[in-house]
Amino acid sequence: MRGIESFTIYKTNTMNSKKIVSNGLGLLLITCSTYATAQNDVVHATISKSADSKEYSVDEMINNYINRGLLKIGLKEYQHAIAEFDLAIKLDPASQVAYYNRGLAKYLSKDYVNAIKDFDESNAITNSHLAFYYKAKANLNLDKTQEAIGDFSKSIALNQQFVDAYQGRATAYFNAKNFASALSDFDKVVELDPAYENAYNDRGSAKRKMNDLGGAYEDFMKAIEQNPNSAIAYNNLGSIKKQMEDFQGAIEEYSKAIALDSSYAIAYNNRGTVYFEMGDFKAAIQDFTSAINKNSGYFYAFNNRASAKFKLKDFVGAEDDCTKAINLNASYASAYLNRGNAREMLKKAILACEDWHKAAELGAKVPDTHTINCE
Repeated sequence: MRGIESFTIYKTNTMNSKKIVSNGLGLLLITCSTYATAQNDVVHATISKSADSKEYSVDEMINNYINRGLLKIGLKEYQHAIAEFDLAIKLDPASQVAYYNRGLAKYLSKDYVNAIKDFDESNAITNSHLAFYYKAKANLNLDKTQEAIGDFSKSIALNQQFVDAYQGRATAYFNAKNFASALSDFDKVVELDPAYENAYNDRGSAKRKMNDLGGAYEDFMKAIEQNPNSAIAYNNLGSIKKQMEDFQGAIEEYSKAIALDSSYAIAYNNRGTVYFEMGDFKAAIQDFTSAINKNSGYFYAFNNRASAKFKLKDFVGAEDDCTKAINLNASYASAYLNRGNAREMLKKAILACEDWHKAAELGAKVPDTHTINCE
């Protein structure tokens, strides 16, 4: 079962008493109780060697800077880690290990543009499936989907057993709406690692997009087999049941997701949409409000709450919620359409027409009956 993502770092020769190693999932392990203890040991070793009046060789100094940088990554002190790798690179501009790990520190600090530059430097010295993998993930975070797909493919070409690269490329294909290619990669992930929970969830989502609801349901159930406490899987099951118009079943699944993760804004929002479909607009508003309380930037929930308020003839509240949604996402066509509807009911004809025109400009289908009296 996979949970929080771990990161793979390149190691160097280290101090005799403490060694930095990497396990199969790429998680940094240190053979002492804490990163802080390991950091003290590195400093102590440096002082001890200085006391013996023995000078470091250049290679020893490079290794020392890299080891200290790795420890800083473990402590999540990414800027300090970058500074250590800078010193290593200054001594050895051809250190692939230093460039890769500096790129990783920048990636973890969300400096994706400069992380990519370091991964490119690392690959210019020696091609690495890990450097291509994290470069791809950085591109994915920059919404450069096609670039990410290319880099994941390069990573896979260098290591055809690298499960996370297939998962990453599948995610990129999914984002590009190439669901057939995503499905193929998700299949490869579960072939290589049958216990990869996220792959079942994501493959199920791809199948749902391809209208294979039965296959999607099976995958979400497999995800739950891997992790009975998977709020995401129960949320996904709820969406399948909603699509099948099993509204009561959908509410039960969304409620399970919320019981497992009370901060899960998406599950509250999704359950609210089911209550809306059932005509229980007050319950819908409660869930949309809960979603907003969990995530104040959730513009979909503001727009959905506006729709429920409109049904209850709270046109002022509907207008206000649509405005909040638009303030969060100025390109959200549905919010302009809905605000126009609310403003029409509030006798704000000119403003309503402006909203409808904006909605149409952004791609929404605005009924002619809405705009027939607009100039």
